[in-house]
Amino acid sequence: MKLDIAAVASLLALAATASAVMFDATNTASNTAGGQRFDQAVGLDYTKKVLSDVSTFTWNIFNQRTVADRRPIGAITLVVEDIGGVAFSSGSDIHLSAQYVGGYSGDVKTEITGKSVRQLWQNYKAKYRA
Repeated sequence: MKLDIAAVASLLALAATASAVMFDATNTASNTAGGQRFDQAVGLDYTKKVLSDVSTFTWNIFNQRTVADRRPIGAITLVVEDIGGVAFSSGSDIHLSAQYVGGYSGDVKTEITGKSVRQLWQNYKAKYRA
């Protein structure tokens, strides 16, 4: 039996992504000083990579190496928006304040990288696996 390489590759890709978490980022405040600073200092592509990297790191630290060990989340999205405060998470969405980013006097990239996504994963076993 001869296998079609493209078909095998497609099946492998499908299997790899069937249990994968999707990572996305959006800046709805790009017309504000904080939104512009976010775009310049951090950027959406870098944010998506960090969301993925921090998730993998957190899963390893908390010994959540299989999908069954993890909180069942299909996607994590970071949204930069014109809100007060610093940031908050709701479900699997992370909301970052453009006002905070605009007013922060230090290195914004270091300040915001990975903080909120860690919180999404760290308490999974305690909360869902009594």
